[in-house]
Amino acid sequence: MANTTFNGPVRSENGFESIVKNTSTGVVSKLADLHAETGGNSVVADAATKAGVLLLSSIATIGCVMKTYQATVTVANGDTTGDEAIIGFPSNYIPMFCVVTNNTVTTSGGNITDVGTAADPNAYVAGCVLATSAAQSQIFSCNGLNGIGSNGSGTVAGIPVTPDEIRVTMADPGLSAASITVTFVGFSFSTTLDIA
Repeated sequence: MANTTFNGPVRSENGFESIVKNTSTGVVSKLADLHAETGGNSVVADAATKAGVLLLSSIATIGCVMKTYQATVTVANGDTTGDEAIIGFPSNYIPMFCVVTNNTVTTSGGNITDVGTAADPNAYVAGCVLATSAAQSQIFSCNGLNGIGSNGSGTVAGIPVTPDEIRVTMADPGLSAASITVTFVGFSFSTTLDIA
């Protein structure tokens, strides 16, 4: 068959073979099979002829996409922590910044101090100071171990593979209770395989 250009899919019910023809003897040798088997696709190179002649250029890449995640947490009178109702935080997500918004003017006017999880209350933001005496927002760097935190020997990226509910730690809000919205800005990543 001559060199042919197709517009659309090339289809075969019985797979494809890559062959080579010896110019001196005319003998045709199969180099590889590309076919569908029960349970999946396969590519088989003929080891006796030329194993590896069918080249699949595969490039594993890590793609990063900027994403935001938002949760609203309630801290009741007499409490100093409040948790997100359900886990919504994405896996494989590196938060860089967190906007902490105090939605309620509290009767105590205490400070919001940490944003994290039940397992690690300052996993994302450790030691922030946001007074609850006014409805206000402030942006904080995610300096905890699940953000871009520091372990004493440089910056580490703590990537939560299994997320947990977001927890906010603050002073007792008093009779008013408190509603805090946290908005994370960060990167979600995934590994892809590109066949060229």
